[in-house]
Amino acid sequence: MSLQSDHKKAIDDLTTVAIAEVVGVMELVRDEPLQDFAGSLRNTLPVIASEFSTAAQLLAVDYYDASRSLADAPTAYAATVVDYDSATPVNSGIDYAVAKTYQEQPWEAVVSLLAGNMQRVVAGADRENLSLNIVTDPDGTMYERVPSANACSFCLTMAAVAEVQRDQYFSRYHDYCRCVGRPIFVGQSPTELPIYSQVRSAYSLANKELQRRRDEVGYLSLKRNTAAKRYPDLTLTTKNHLRLVRQITGWK
Repeated sequence: MSLQSDHKKAIDDLTTVAIAEVVGVMELVRDEPLQDFAGSLRNTLPVIASEFSTAAQLLAVDYYDASRSLADAPTAYAATVVDYDSATPVNSGIDYAVAKTYQEQPWEAVVSLLAGNMQRVVAGADRENLSLNIVTDPDGTMYERVPSANACSFCLTMAAVAEVQRDQYFSRYHDYCRCVGRPIFVGQSPTELPIYSQVRSAYSLANKELQRRRDEVGYLSLKRNTAAKRYPDLTLTTKNHLRLVRQITGWK
């Protein structure tokens, strides 16, 4: 296995255990009154998130330093653990889950919601540690997103098309997302997976279709704000491109 594959497995294993912890807590509090249920989650899940996020950051530091060594970076630099807020997204997820429980949503759906949220938060600790170290490293050039084998259309597009510094969606990840980060150093090239050419082709077709539809309604003859308000689906945004990419490819 490669260094990147080893790291991905380590993060996957870590998040799997974190998810199991969430499921275990949910079983313990399942029959509690709603107020006690909410309180129990707020007392336990942020602690779990903090512990596993810290572990993910330590894995990220080791992975970063090992990647840097393999790249033969000429200057001295050691990755550091960066500040990471795991509590805010976890508490937000708890609030949402409590609301869903109050609405008598299926129990399995509530558990899945909290488990997925925990997975995203813990994996996010790894991703953020990598992405922030690369910008302070004198030999760092960029941080790329490498999708998993069964990645969705959003993740594929973010990996193959999105510009790291410009696309606001690049750093977004959904629950249960298995994308991993890779720091790229001076002299190295970004990853180029076989499917990327297909993704770029679909994105290009989506862009041409958006332009065609804009021409059809005279989009550019209107003031920018007026056009965007009248035709929100025709603005040149990642969201609109992705909608058409999904239609073109049939990807989820």
